[in-house]
Amino acid sequence: MSGILSLWNDTPAKKEIIDYVNAITDPRSYDFVPEAERIAILDNDGTLWVEKPAYVQLFFSIERLKQLAKADPKLLNQPDFKAAATDDMAYFARLDPHAGGNVKEAMKVVFDSHTGMSQDDFMLIAK
Repeated sequence: MSGILSLWNDTPAKKEIIDYVNAITDPRSYDFVPEAERIAILDNDGTLWVEKPAYVQLFFSIERLKQLAKADPKLLNQPDFKAAATDDMAYFARLDPHAGGNVKEAMKVVFDSHTGMSQDDFMLIAK
């Protein structure tokens, strides 16, 4: 498995992933999974990335927009806050650049939901 996750720092998470892959691909292992039964979807950096029904980050952003709008109802005058507050997922689906949406409008959702948030704040909110 040399070269696997070679750009990752040596961390417990990296070790767990490598140990898991070794276990499920070793026919002598109790955890062995036959190749035909294995499914893995990895992003560019080797991490799992849920894309359907939407990116996890989108759901985080929508929930954050809801929280911000609840704290300041004037924000409901902006389309992304209103769509979040009313669970208008069709609005967010239209923003998807892969489906012909506008990247600038899609990124506005991220900017609106993350503006002014420190990394520590994000970690607390995300938990």
